[in-house]
Amino acid sequence: MSFRDHLFPSSTPTFPHADQVQDYLVSYADHFALRDHIRFNTTVTSLSKAEGHWVIEADHAERGQESSQWDNVVVANGHYADTHIPAVPGLS
Repeated sequence: MSFRDHLFPSSTPTFPHADQVQDYLVSYADHFALRDHIRFNTTVTSLSKAEGHWVIEADHAERGQESSQWDNVVVANGHYADTHIPAVPGLS
């Protein structure tokens, strides 16, 4: 489950807990100095492509409105934070 250039600690179980996955991702971001390229607590209000770059208009919780250009974009909308169990007959 880990990236080849930054492995999970050898003591990590086959099915790690969410906290262990989060610790791994934080470790990865720190190891490769990625934090300056990540925006948390941000609402993207517009995403478009212009002149070969992605143009992002966003409202950041701490910095307010900002516009920036990027070569690549990852959309992480957090929809797994809220559980959804579909109504399946007999499931209960």
